[in-house]
Amino acid sequence: MHPQTPLPASSLRRALSCVLLLFLLSLPLPLKSQTTAPTIPFTMQIQWDVFKRHFIDSGRVIDTVNQNITHSEGQGYGMLLATYFQDPAAFESIWNWTQKNLQVRESDRLFAWSWGIPSSETETKAEPKVLDPNNASDGDILIAWALYRASRMWGNPAWTEAAHAIIKDLRQHMIVVGFDGRLILLPGQVGFVEKNSVITNPSYWVFPALQEFASQPVDSEVWQRLINDGIKWLNDWQFGKFNLPPDWVEIGKPITLPERYEPVFGYNAIRIPLYLQWAGLQNQTPALNQALRASWTQFTEANLPSKIHLKTHEGHDPALPGIRAIYELSLNTGRERDPDQWIVDPADGYYSAALLLLVRIVHQQSLVP
Repeated sequence: MHPQTPLPASSLRRALSCVLLLFLLSLPLPLKSQTTAPTIPFTMQIQWDVFKRHFIDSGRVIDTVNQNITHSEGQGYGMLLATYFQDPAAFESIWNWTQKNLQVRESDRLFAWSWGIPSSETETKAEPKVLDPNNASDGDILIAWALYRASRMWGNPAWTEAAHAIIKDLRQHMIVVGFDGRLILLPGQVGFVEKNSVITNPSYWVFPALQEFASQPVDSEVWQRLINDGIKWLNDWQFGKFNLPPDWVEIGKPITLPERYEPVFGYNAIRIPLYLQWAGLQNQTPALNQALRASWTQFTEANLPSKIHLKTHEGHDPALPGIRAIYELSLNTGRERDPDQWIVDPADGYYSAALLLLVRIVHQQSLVP
């Protein structure tokens, strides 16, 4: 017998690698966890870092183009974004600041909607404070939704309990029955119920958040009914030659545009198609989809405004990038095929930056369940 010639070291490594590969391929594949976090594109992560650096200070989300005030809505967006970007440190910081400075109403667990230095005192060394103790229901809804998501992601039952308390008070104070039996979401506890009508803000129906509330064990039927009635209302709220929903609407007999607010499809109402798409409900409002396309065609991409007057039909204010991105996403203009063109620019302000990040999240369709 002749002795075997030993294999070169490189050949031996390749042989062992093949054996290991065959062994691994023979193993059963693990079941995909329902709590698996989404893979976040690197370009999105960079933009979240930009958002934090320019708009969040010690847990306070700052509206840099509006006297540096803070809204409950902004805190809700910040908390929600932190859950998507798997950033528990940012989430806790924003939530802790929100609890300490905005959850100060004595009668409920809802949030004062505005905090900062009064405009009359901006030139002095005045201390910032709550500017209006009234709540804004969209901010309350966003915060509660973010708490539910964070509790699932990071296993903190205290956040679930905090969310339960918020939606309990929303249910008690913020939902009323309209003249035809449909539910109406009040924008705030004070100032929106008239003698024969109710004023509401259509963009405060944050549909994906309401879906979350409808999945909870308490009052689930009420939240589902609010979703269903919100869709019905949206199909009725058509104004101007484009048949667009307004920022504010007065529900009475008849349904009108309230005199106290500018009659526009603008900075508020632009969020409606975003929330519908996020919730997978965009096909239930075909008139709105047609209205968006009609206005996009009328003004053209280059001249798209941030708001459209619903009586004169004129456009005002060049569209913020965040507003333009919602159009592009909702209408499948083709630009959404390259989501990296939705870039956060600090010069455009907090609101546009938040909308851009939300558009990218909806585009990804990969929120943690």
